[in-house]
Amino acid sequence: MGSVVLLIVLSILLGLLTVVAIVFSIISFANRGKHKFTWLAIFVSAFIALCVCIYLAVSTTVDRVAGFAKDLPVTYSNDNGEDKGYNFADSLHSKQIEYLKLIEPENFKGKVPAQFYNYLGYQDYYRIPLKYPFALHCENVITNGILFNEEAVVSFNANDNGEKDCHIHNIIKFIFDENILVAEIVSSPGTKENDGYLIYHFGTGDREEIKNLADVEARLKQLNFTRPLKLLTCKEHYDLFKPE
Repeated sequence: MGSVVLLIVLSILLGLLTVVAIVFSIISFANRGKHKFTWLAIFVSAFIALCVCIYLAVSTTVDRVAGFAKDLPVTYSNDNGEDKGYNFADSLHSKQIEYLKLIEPENFKGKVPAQFYNYLGYQDYYRIPLKYPFALHCENVITNGILFNEEAVVSFNANDNGEKDCHIHNIIKFIFDENILVAEIVSSPGTKENDGYLIYHFGTGDREEIKNLADVEARLKQLNFTRPLKLLTCKEHYDLFKPE
């Protein structure tokens, strides 16, 4: 902050010097004074220095403000899934984000962009982060999800940002651990007709289709699934990102 104040004070002094120099330059040229070119040189030098000081003061202020905004904690702005604007999770209070960071792949530890965890969508588009680099997307209503791989994504709040469709659609309920996504699938959007269950392996992209929940439970025991088999809706998962 001190450097900005110094630049402002210097700009004021240079501004005064510029005014004085141009006045004396005009008087000297009008009277053909012998110091006319000296005053002209002072005016040009002071004006250039003034422009440089103003530029440095403005750019320094902008950088400080941008840095301050970047350091602010991101807060969750949607309590009901219907907020018309950008939605962000609260990274300081969400246990869900703490869990997601805990199960980050070893080769991405500490390298996952913060926006992957914080950005939850815009208007009637909803985004639910899973284990990096996967996320569930819901369009129009937060009931049916589509699985995406977002490893190539740089800006998560931009369209056509490099996300890849994993071709698993119409997910209405799911649960996951560090290795596996378990999802209940319906035949088409808007229907409640159960079309079975799907086990998706994060590491390999392999999938297993299973018709009933009992067989899913048996298979998960074989795979050493680390969480209780409690399938939550997309909305319930979305709400896990709210501050407690």
